[in-house]
Amino acid sequence: MSIKEDRINSVEKDFVMQAKTAFGDNLRSIILYGSILTENYNPLSSDINLLIILNQADPERIVVLGKYAAKTLQGNNITPTILSHNEFISSADIFPMEYFDIKELHKVIYGDDVFQNLEISRANLRLQTEDRLRGCINSLRQVLLLSESNPKYIANGVRHTHGLYNAIFRSILRLVGEEKIAYTYVENLKAVSEYIDFNPQPFKDICRIEKDTPIESVVVDLVLALVNIVDFVDKLNIK
Repeated sequence: MSIKEDRINSVEKDFVMQAKTAFGDNLRSIILYGSILTENYNPLSSDINLLIILNQADPERIVVLGKYAAKTLQGNNITPTILSHNEFISSADIFPMEYFDIKELHKVIYGDDVFQNLEISRANLRLQTEDRLRGCINSLRQVLLLSESNPKYIANGVRHTHGLYNAIFRSILRLVGEEKIAYTYVENLKAVSEYIDFNPQPFKDICRIEKDTPIESVVVDLVLALVNIVDFVDKLNIK
C-alpha cells in the first residue's frame, strides 16, 4: 500500500471514528477533497483537506475532537475545515472558487453529499476571481517596491504561488464556460492563454527559479500578465 493509500485509509477509518465519537449525532458530513484525490499529491508536502459539516458547530466538542484525533491529524498532515451546515450554505457566496473546486472533485467519507444540490453563483465567482487577481497584483508590486532589487527577496515573494494561480485559472475557465477543467497548472495555464492575450512565460518561470533566473524581470512580466488577465475578468458579463 502506498503512503497516499495508507493516509486515505487512516482518514476513512481512524478519523471518521474519532469524529463520530466527538460529535455523535451532530456530525452531518465529512468530505475529502484537494490534491489527495489527484496524481499531484506529494506525501512530503501536500496537506489532506477535509471539510467537516456539523448540525451545530459547538466549540467545546471541537476541543474534544482535537484531543481524540491529535495523532491522526498530525501524522497524516490533515487540514480540516469545520462548519455548521448553515455556515456552509451561507458562505457559498464568498467562497465560490473553493466550492466549485470541491464540488467538482471530492469524496464523501461520511454522511451526506452536501455539494450535490448546492447552488454556486458564477457572478460571485467572477467577483472573487477578480478580487484574488487584484490581490496578487498588489502583493507583487509590494515585493518589487521593497526588494531593493534583491533577487532572494523577490524569489521568496513568488515561490510556491503557482497553486494560487492554478485556482484562478480554473475559475476563469469556468467563467468562460469550460466544462472539463484539468487539475494541473500547466494545462490550465495553456487553456487560459487561448482566451486571454497575455504572456504565459513568467507563470512557467516562477516554477523553476534558479540562481541565474532574472527574477526581477520575471516578476515585472508577471505583473503585466496579471493586469491583462484581470482586465479580461473585469469585463466579463456574468449574471
